[in-house]
Amino acid sequence: LDVALEDAAKQTKVDFVDSDAPAGHDACVPEAQRWIEGQQPQSTALAFHPNANAMKAQAKMILAALKKR
Repeated sequence: LDVALEDAAKQTKVDFVDSDAPAGHDACVPEAQRWIEGQQPQSTALAFHPNANAMKAQAKMILAALKKR
């Protein structure tokens, strides 16, 4: 998906900010470090989706990219 998004950004001449969860922020780490929620038996509503930690980190990445312009 990231490759497709980056290609679409290039084709439309807009900036692409790669905001994937870096190592150490995947669904298998403790909750405080996690950016992605894993599958949980009690709820699949948020399975493998970014959480609030990820959204905050991604916002910082986007702001940093905008400041470089």
